[in-house]
Amino acid sequence: MNFAIIAAGGKGTRFQSTTSKQLLPLMGRSVLAWTLQSFLKSKEIDEIILAYPQDESESEYRKILEQENAPKIQLVKGGDTRYRSVRNAFEKITNAKREDLVLIHDAARPLLPHILLKSLIETANKKAAVIPVVPMHETVKEVTEHQIVRTVPREHLFLAQTPQVFQYWILETAYGSNHEPAAATDEAILVEKAGFYVSVINGDRRNIKITEPADLELVEFYLTKGWE
Repeated sequence: MNFAIIAAGGKGTRFQSTTSKQLLPLMGRSVLAWTLQSFLKSKEIDEIILAYPQDESESEYRKILEQENAPKIQLVKGGDTRYRSVRNAFEKITNAKREDLVLIHDAARPLLPHILLKSLIETANKKAAVIPVVPMHETVKEVTEHQIVRTVPREHLFLAQTPQVFQYWILETAYGSNHEPAAATDEAILVEKAGFYVSVINGDRRNIKITEPADLELVEFYLTKGWE
């Protein structure tokens, strides 16, 4: 079986809004609704668990699920960090086998191409742990107190995307290793610290994480042009 965990936690502070990014309106629906559709339409996904922010009402998210006709999605209250939110969702998986897959995706990435999702699943079945990445094209500068300290070679630098995919036993082992980095911004960090190798495949630049208003505008552009 393949389990998808959707991590919904980011606030829309850069949008001058108290609304979470995943609840922002996007072409007649919420950002989250678009994100969920990528998984609901996939035959490769058996169960979906949505970790919603601990300081928000479950009813708000339940309403979205009802609107999306999404009965197979389970809701779980998140924690005070991404690590805790995803782990809360992971602990709701009770019927997994050792080599079943767990996919972890940002709720604010509404343009996940199905071909990327399928490729990640195929790779994880073979290599146990995989994430999508895209190369950095811009020159990278390390800056301190508004001054450049050094220029960082970019040849081996990549931007990590989601979903990140792991065989169940690997993620279970990583959580059991008691490594909880203070700045664990993704699950690959936990798996790396537990001693496992994480493979990568080419991501997709359309798989944008909405962070700023300009990102929302770009997502709207892709939606109007067709993106799958």
